[in-house]
Amino acid sequence: MSASLTPQQTMLLWTLLAEGGEAWQQDIKPPVDAKVRAALQQARLVETGMQKNARNKRALVISVTDAGWAFANEHLSAPLPDKVQGAAPVLQKWLTRLHGFMRQRGVTLADIFAPPASDAPGLAASGPVASGPVASGPAASSPAASSQPGYREATSPTLQARIRSAYLRASGGALSQRVHLYALRGMLNDVDRKTLDDTLVEMMRHNELMLYGLDYRADITADDQLAAVTVGGDSKHVLTMDR
Repeated sequence: MSASLTPQQTMLLWTLLAEGGEAWQQDIKPPVDAKVRAALQQARLVETGMQKNARNKRALVISVTDAGWAFANEHLSAPLPDKVQGAAPVLQKWLTRLHGFMRQRGVTLADIFAPPASDAPGLAASGPVASGPVASGPAASSPAASSQPGYREATSPTLQARIRSAYLRASGGALSQRVHLYALRGMLNDVDRKTLDDTLVEMMRHNELMLYGLDYRADITADDQLAAVTVGGDSKHVLTMDR
């Protein structure tokens, strides 16, 4: 299917996805080429229909089908036109949606674009990875890494087990519950802050927990502010564990 899509057809599909998967044809910039739209319809990646708009006039709506979403999931690297008008607003909308997703999931750009330490030639665990020490692998046993203050504690399975135990105590033994970081720190007050912060972020990167920021300022107490972990410039106040 990907071989049958031209860069112009792919660009229209990406434009629709930037709008959430559906848009009025008259609002799409640059104007939709009827042949490009028809090709996507023939491939069953989009469908069209007439609906009444805000001015109570019938207008054409283009929607991405389930097959279109599936295609996009597998072909994010599909070629795009070298030169196209209106590409900047589409990119802006993609980045805005990516930013919202990253804030919700506690993901940083380094998680997406930076290579893992084990894949970067000559990069020890003490390299410029914002999320802290690497928990395992050859780099973890290097002299440079093991000489870092708190390194052994930060990568210790024992500390990770203590974090899990503290989480379950704070949540009443239930998973998938929000626990404030100040509560967790109170149970692990013998662990220095940097070591605990590095371990929490490292566990998040390995999908062992999630860190979230509180959305409403009124919900953020002084204790939340003091206990927050900074990830990618954002403050995280609570954590959850699903397993």
